[in-house]
Amino acid sequence: MRNLPIRETFMVIVRTAFSNLGVALRLLWPWLLLIVPPLVGYVIWDSLHPMSANELDVAQFAMRFLWIIGLAVLYLLAFSSVAVGWHRYSLLGELPKGFEVVRNDSATWRYLFNLIGIGILVGLMIVIPLWILIAVVGPATVMQSAATGTVVWALATLLSLFIGTFGTRMLMKLVGIAIGDGQSTIGSCLAASEGNTLNLFGLSMMLFVVFLPFTYGLEQLSSGLGASNIGVFPLLAFLGLVVVQALQTFVGVISLTTLYRFFVQGREIGR
Repeated sequence: MRNLPIRETFMVIVRTAFSNLGVALRLLWPWLLLIVPPLVGYVIWDSLHPMSANELDVAQFAMRFLWIIGLAVLYLLAFSSVAVGWHRYSLLGELPKGFEVVRNDSATWRYLFNLIGIGILVGLMIVIPLWILIAVVGPATVMQSAATGTVVWALATLLSLFIGTFGTRMLMKLVGIAIGDGQSTIGSCLAASEGNTLNLFGLSMMLFVVFLPFTYGLEQLSSGLGASNIGVFPLLAFLGLVVVQALQTFVGVISLTTLYRFFVQGREIGR
């Protein structure tokens, strides 16, 4: 069993992100051009068509649902394409040019479907125990008792964090898909990273804290987009938030590659 060095891994991920901002821009810019216009369009449309608390507009609800689903699919495809591009660059030395970064190959689609599958599995592992817990305690008790509600919320948070870390270990399989490693499976990734739950949790929290001031600050500045009066400054803050979240996604992809290199390939951190 290999123990992940948290501090060294964190420093390597941050250093890799800063030294590869050019690569990040090359991998991200076509997808930002594809995602930002419909995303901004949805935010503006949503602010101009607020949902009524008293009356359900079926047409608006359907439009909102379809728009969100479309954006979610586009985001997942973009994430898969960027991730495959980075994994192959970092581990195989391949770097696509121009619009070749908008990948449409079998590796990207396998990455996408496995990402969705693992996401559903992790979601069920979180939701089902919570449903059972609420059913045992009683929904009315959870809603009416502040103490019970707090305990359930705390247990739900701990469960989500633990299962989320477990999900990170499973997600290492995606790196193998990206580089054509047929020996990499969910089982082998879990076995290679066994005993590192707390280490991975600590690393995740450190990376979360790095981005928290930027995401929270920009979310507050862009909150004006939720009102019917749309201003230029909130719109710029919203676009800044999109860029920060894109960089956060890139750091997440770097983290996954780093973990794969350490646990699956058996290489030392930073080498």
